[in-house]
Amino acid sequence: MPDAEFREYVKNEFDIDEDNKLSQDERNDADLIFFFSGNVSDMTGIAYFPNIESLYCQYLHLTSL
Repeated sequence: MPDAEFREYVKNEFDIDEDNKLSQDERNDADLIFFFSGNVSDMTGIAYFPNIESLYCQYLHLTSL
């Protein structure tokens, strides 16, 4: 994931076993991304989460998604 702040969010929220890697199960279990504010400008990594049902990404520096 190119954006360091988004990468840190993903690590904190979805790396359940804290091994600094996202297993397929951890990625599959993620169904909500709630990132309300920050300096995130690239959420390219969202493609790794096939089961996202809700995405909240207000007040970020995104130009595309």
